[in-house]
Amino acid sequence: MRSHYRGYLSEQISEFTANRFKQTIGLVMIAASAGLSVALMTWSARDPSLNHATNTPVRNLLGAPGAIIADVVMQLIGFGAIAAILPLAIQGMRLIRLRRGGRNFWNFGLWALGVMATAATAALLPASDRWPLPTGLGGVVGDGLLALPR
Repeated sequence: MRSHYRGYLSEQISEFTANRFKQTIGLVMIAASAGLSVALMTWSARDPSLNHATNTPVRNLLGAPGAIIADVVMQLIGFGAIAAILPLAIQGMRLIRLRRGGRNFWNFGLWALGVMATAATAALLPASDRWPLPTGLGGVVGDGLLALPR
């Protein structure tokens, strides 16, 4: 009789631990989407990054790490980053609320596809003279996807 009681308690403890782990991952996802939003909103091509060395002070609100992350994201997917942020925050909220996300593999695949489609769509738009990057508004991914049919 006692072992049955212990098994029930250990089951409750493991479920409690699993739920807290999911909620922690959800908080991390929301914090990451908020941090990425701040980094992208304060992105400047003149900030020092991995491929731009300069002695000027960093303008990004998240400092040098924010400037580097924002620069890499803008060069890779350009305005496709907009489609990357919101689903990340929504999935984080689902984890915090302990909602079932049974199709996580499909969700991730469709999320990646949506980011690439947004980057390709942004690459179709004409870049103004003030656009500081050599790629289009969709970054390298958007330009590459548009080059595939050629």
